[in-house]
Amino acid sequence: MCIITTFSSTTSSYVSHEWQLIVLSLFRGFGVYAACVTSMLNQTEIVPPTFRQVFSNTLYVFQSCSFLNIEILAYFIPQLRKLMTYASLPGLPLIVLLLMLPESSRWLLVKGRDKQVTYILKRICKKDCKIVKSVYHALLLTTTSMIQVA
Repeated sequence: MCIITTFSSTTSSYVSHEWQLIVLSLFRGFGVYAACVTSMLNQTEIVPPTFRQVFSNTLYVFQSCSFLNIEILAYFIPQLRKLMTYASLPGLPLIVLLLMLPESSRWLLVKGRDKQVTYILKRICKKDCKIVKSVYHALLLTTTSMIQVA
């Protein structure tokens, strides 16, 4: 989603027709919404339940601040092409960071890759093995109950 959003934002700076801008804006809108939902889902798998509310609220505050920042940036850069170029630049390093994000532990459990799940959980929870075991069992229970319902 980050790739779609960054690509559509960057290329919308160089469009020659209005319909191209409309299509790229639609892609950017879908990408932003999907990135927000995906970031919330990833953070619920990685963050322990005791800190989940704090991280969720922090994520929403930063997302709201990013929308406010684009309004402030638009005040200082009135040309749309320059504004779209400058607004899309922070997305480029995020593409590199996206490659370092581990697979979803729920997805790995559904696919039967238990060893990868324990490896990822051990990387996340380096200090306490009890947390790894409890998170693994909670993931296992929720995933098996989701499979049985489907």
